[in-house]
Amino acid sequence: MIKDLTFQEVEELAKTDEWPMLVTAVECRKQDKDYISGEHRTTFNAVGNDSNKIMGVFGYEFVNSKRSGDCVYVGPLCVQDKYKGRGIGSLMVILLQIGVAKSNTKLLLYAHKDVQGFYKKHGFRVVYEVERDYQAMEWVPNEGD
Repeated sequence: MIKDLTFQEVEELAKTDEWPMLVTAVECRKQDKDYISGEHRTTFNAVGNDSNKIMGVFGYEFVNSKRSGDCVYVGPLCVQDKYKGRGIGSLMVILLQIGVAKSNTKLLLYAHKDVQGFYKKHGFRVVYEVERDYQAMEWVPNEGD
């Protein structure tokens, strides 16, 4: 199940103890204005199980990155701790890749050093450093995918 979420719903999820990484992602998302420009109209989606329990959350929007130009910016992309290792994060990345591949648009995200290996497995490459422990990573359709 995939369903739309509002930013307020994402913020409410972030307030619970079940989503520690979502708290960080929401806070980082508020600061991204230093690196991207635009109206910041993020579309948020949740991936849920058969019982409508939210297992993962991802957001994306069309932006103009100061270094990468027009692209789809991903943020956040989080899987609840108890559901990690089940392919939910990979599913969310693949859904995003399918969506942008049709438009031949780049995917851009800012990844902490601890999760960069995950994105590299999905064809992302580091393009520049954003700040301490974070790097911008980009996936370009038809470029070695």
